[in-house]
Amino acid sequence: MSLMSRAARLLKTEGVRGLMLGIARSWSALVQRAFWSARFLVHEFVLTELGDVSLAPPVAGLEVHVIEDEDDADRLARGGYEDFRLAIGCSGRRLESGAVAFCAHVDRVLVHIAWVALDADAKRSFDVLPYAVDFANGEGCSGGSRTFPRYRGRGIYRYVMGWRLAYLQSHGCTVCRNATLADNVPSLRGQEVFPHRVVSRAHVRILFGRMRWTEYPWDEGDT
Repeated sequence: MSLMSRAARLLKTEGVRGLMLGIARSWSALVQRAFWSARFLVHEFVLTELGDVSLAPPVAGLEVHVIEDEDDADRLARGGYEDFRLAIGCSGRRLESGAVAFCAHVDRVLVHIAWVALDADAKRSFDVLPYAVDFANGEGCSGGSRTFPRYRGRGIYRYVMGWRLAYLQSHGCTVCRNATLADNVPSLRGQEVFPHRVVSRAHVRILFGRMRWTEYPWDEGDT
């Protein structure tokens, strides 16, 4: 999608405020390529204790579609749903790597997208942070979530998280791991309803494309 097309989509779906936020994200991405520092919490979700995650949709008309390959994405687009591959430019590459997309639509408009991985190649397509995931022994990974501004704070992240964990469980995983920004309070709260533990805290620094990842075991006294 061209820069002008992306700007037009943001203006149409999110208004002037959404357009300005989009510009700010683009500028932030450019800055982060030069330097970025952030702290993360690495979570482990115990899927054998998951139980029933059939939460009620938090928004009227909300639909979640599980997209495993380009054929699934094509069928969704032919059904009149906004094509997430146009909204999120790297989606085609992620699907090709084996990552699975979870697309939430309201009235066929894309409002949220997130991903899961069942192997290392798929994980790298949406999450380059080097925390350990033992794919060979029943662990999976989730991440790459994004809720569009107009629908933030309405419980969609938590709802789709339930779908992601149930999907991994149904594909033989006993554990799901992810890394969440330590100051991302909405996402941390959205994960609280599922059985999990914090396994480590980490600090990432990126300087001119080179990453330094420092990870420490979690202690119950950590905040």
